[in-house]
Amino acid sequence: MVDVKSTLTETLRAHTQADEYGYPVEECRCGASFTGDYAEHVANVLLGLSGVAVTQLPKPVPGWWNTYEEDGDLSDHLAFSDQGAEFFVTTWNDTPGVVQISHQGEPMEPISPEDARKLAADLLAAAVVSEGER
Repeated sequence: MVDVKSTLTETLRAHTQADEYGYPVEECRCGASFTGDYAEHVANVLLGLSGVAVTQLPKPVPGWWNTYEEDGDLSDHLAFSDQGAEFFVTTWNDTPGVVQISHQGEPMEPISPEDARKLAADLLAAAVVSEGER
């Protein structure tokens, strides 16, 4: 979560509003006054929004399944889970627009990127509720 906060803070810092005289804003419209960084305050607010999840997207995991051919091209697919993970997520180079999920090594039916995003949101919401948050 620290990487997400840093990314949000740096992005917001680049767009910090100033008052009509060009001075940085030192009080938020929410009423919070602060002596620190306005962008960090806003990033904290965004990360704390109820019903909103912000997460850092993983990069493909290096390993035997992400192997390179002799010509330097990635062989056939990219994996986004560690080998041996209970759930294994991949994309295939020869079938763009398809996300493959495997459970305990058994592949499930491929799904679309839209369905993958919906499933990810559903899983995040269920995780939040199961931890007692709402």
